[in-house]
Amino acid sequence: MTMDTDLGGAMGLKIFDHRRIDKAEIAQLVILYNIFSRKESSRLIFQGGTALRWCYGGTRFSEDLDFVTSFAMTDSMVFIDRLRSAISNDFILHFGPGECSTRWKERGGKGACHGFIEYRPVGSREKIAIKIELEQLKPDQLPDRNQLVFGALPAVSYLMQRGRLRLPPYGSIIQVETPEEILSDKVRALLERPYIKGRDFHDLAFLVRTLGLKAENRLIQRKLDLYEAPFRPCRTVDHYLGLDKLGEAARSELAGTLEQDLARFVPGGDLIALKHQHFSQMVTAVVAVFQDIERNGGLDLSGYQGTSKATVRDRNGIQKT
Repeated sequence: MTMDTDLGGAMGLKIFDHRRIDKAEIAQLVILYNIFSRKESSRLIFQGGTALRWCYGGTRFSEDLDFVTSFAMTDSMVFIDRLRSAISNDFILHFGPGECSTRWKERGGKGACHGFIEYRPVGSREKIAIKIELEQLKPDQLPDRNQLVFGALPAVSYLMQRGRLRLPPYGSIIQVETPEEILSDKVRALLERPYIKGRDFHDLAFLVRTLGLKAENRLIQRKLDLYEAPFRPCRTVDHYLGLDKLGEAARSELAGTLEQDLARFVPGGDLIALKHQHFSQMVTAVVAVFQDIERNGGLDLSGYQGTSKATVRDRNGIQKT
């Protein structure tokens, strides 16, 4: 019995499944290669935890492919649907004959949708499903980004050299948000989510501890207004500033929440190590990000729907309700 299974059985958690994840990651790369080998992809920008994984050396599994785009949502869906035949051919090469399909659903509100690219190999009861998240940018608004050669990415090259990824090493240029922009997205997510997501903490810790980044208020403030979907804060900067001062019961509850979310995304041995130190390095990194924000003058959260009942700080750091 593996350590991953032991952890799942003891804790009742969904566990890190190496077999499922290996297939999902190959499928992600097949989709990315096909998207960014087309000229229309110039209007798509890769972002999020999976962008950290493939483009910047991130260490955790990430299940979604997240993009921001200047396309209208319908145009984005049509573009990706047109790639289904090419993606299916590459899936056959990696997973054997099967059936490829796409399905889409608009999220609540404007300017965002998500869908799935699914593949069911012949004779298999399991399907491979990759979630696609699309977020529409406001007109004439673009995040900072890099253009990276797909086959030159270290994590991609590693899989190619070992024969696990059978795609050309050329012909696909990934347009991806800079790490600093991804950090600003993570801060926006932490302020906007009504719940704690361990993956956000893990990714911020990677950006701060491994890549050595610090919060840039200018980028974060801009990120609040970058998308067609409006920013709706549920939490304040002050909420995160206090995470390293929690009492024992609250600290234990936070650790349990982080563990519950991360169990599917990091190997069991890594999760046990994180749990042993009560996820303190991750929490400390998140607190450091919000301390940088506060030290640099804070964020202006006034004027956004959702702040009326929350304590916020204006640009001068003055509390108001």
